[in-house]
Amino acid sequence: MATVIDDQGSAVAEGDVAGLAGPVALDDMTEPLELLRQIDQQIEKLGLARRELRDSIKKRLADAEVGTVAGRAVVTWKVAKRVGVSHRLLVERYPEILPQVQDITTVRTFRVLPL
Repeated sequence: MATVIDDQGSAVAEGDVAGLAGPVALDDMTEPLELLRQIDQQIEKLGLARRELRDSIKKRLADAEVGTVAGRAVVTWKVAKRVGVSHRLLVERYPEILPQVQDITTVRTFRVLPL
């Protein structure tokens, strides 16, 4: 039996997903759903604030790798190399190899829909 990874990174047995039924009434869950919507909005706002703060600190650091407060290191912004495989180049240059190296995973995505 294959494994399915949900949107939270949790493994679920494929048989638990394959036989999915139609809609389920969640009328008794309006409060948890509203709370989840509010939390998601707060997380989005916090994420934006975080990005803006990080960007302002990075701008101040410019080419420096370490930022200090009162002579003590409080942030680092170091250069690192990352090695990856370009899917686009693999398809363009070696299309015959692609089927041999493909890793197909079924995912289940959870979304709270707007009202």
